[in-house]
Amino acid sequence: MPFLPKSIGDEEAYSYFTNGHYKERRLPKWPNEGFQRQYTGNCGPSLITRARLFIELIESEGVFINPHWKALDFGCGWGRISSYMLTRGEPSQLDVCDAWSSSISLFRESDAANQCFLCTELLNEKSFTTCYDFIYAFSIFTHLDLISFKNNLNYLMQALRPQGKLFVTVRHADFMDILKPSNAVNDLATNGFWNIVYDGHDHYGETIVTPEFMLNVLSSKVVVKYLGASEAYQHCYCLSSAPE
Repeated sequence: MPFLPKSIGDEEAYSYFTNGHYKERRLPKWPNEGFQRQYTGNCGPSLITRARLFIELIESEGVFINPHWKALDFGCGWGRISSYMLTRGEPSQLDVCDAWSSSISLFRESDAANQCFLCTELLNEKSFTTCYDFIYAFSIFTHLDLISFKNNLNYLMQALRPQGKLFVTVRHADFMDILKPSNAVNDLATNGFWNIVYDGHDHYGETIVTPEFMLNVLSSKVVVKYLGASEAYQHCYCLSSAPE
């Protein structure tokens, strides 16, 4: 059963996450609006709307048909999307993880009840101890270099149950007008992938990919489907194992 009513309005939901309670139930408490804007570029009920539209996009792939689904939020941040997932299930149904200890600390400070753990930037065969019906990574692969991009997609696919689905958002060439990178056009034309890593980071920066790159990023045993953009520049893809 959902922890919050699915039909709840965005402004009403925001008020509950601001005070951390819904009726007698404890909810994750969102940080102040200054912090929200620092993390996401926006704040307030509009962030609920953005989370809802993303969840509705993956819902179109039937992930909630089984009421006992088990899922993972990969790159949870402070919990913006995972908190709204309470309109689709219980906290125990959604595990969350992040490669940044600061994000894990923020998530735990929100008093969320989800199972929460720190993962490495480069995933490996020991990264996950649970298999999931679906995994989503919102605005994570928009920042990974080529090595971590392919590596982490591969291990996330391995963490799925049979018929499980992986949802990731990426940025396409429409984001060039925002970044204005000098070498992106050539890189995209040659490799379908452009990335610049931030100073002080091993794999994290800004990334743009082509649709063709996404359709062929893993082996032919993986089916890749474009779902659309739930918000500007966040293009969502569904990855699943091809039928035997």
